This record gives sequence, structure tokens and C-alpha cells, in this order.
Amino acid sequence: MFSGDADCVIVIPAASGNSIVILLLLGLSMLMDMGVLIPILAPILLPIAKTAGMDPVQFSIVMRVNLGIGLVTPPVGISLIVLRAPLKRDAH
Repeated sequence: MFSGDADCVIVIPAASGNSIVILLLLGLSMLMDMGVLIPILAPILLPIAKTAGMDPVQFSIVMRVNLGIGLVTPPVGISLIVLRAPLKRDAH
């Protein structure tokens, strides 16, 4: 499973429920803004995360990081569009 000495070993299943939530968050954040998605998805996904044994603080961090990654990912990439304006760069 691993080589060498380690104090802590983390095993992440290949197809866990968390990976489905992460893919859902990434997919939705590519199309919508983080400020809109958090109030919509947090009340829905937080009870699911608690049932799965995830700490609410850990869930909020995972949610915000994934939504932030989606903001810079095409097809929309709203953060990249906003950053382009002060830099006076072309889209191409």
C-alpha cells in the first residue's frame, strides 16, 4: 500500500460519495457564481455531509475551494475575465 516509514496513512476510496459531491461542485461552479451557489447548495449538501461523517468545517472548506477552482475554469472562467480588464490583455 505504501513504502517507507509513515506516522499516518490516509486511504481514500476511488469512488466515494465525497468525490461525487466534489465533481458536482466543480461542474456547477463552472457555470454559476460562488455567491449564488453557497446559499443554494449548503443547506442541501451539509446534512448529507454530516450523515457521511464529514465535519461541517471540513465540508465548508472543501466546498469553498472547489467553488473557487470552478471560477477560474472554462467555459465561463469569470475570475479570468475580471482579471483581464486591469491587465488590458486580449482574450486570445
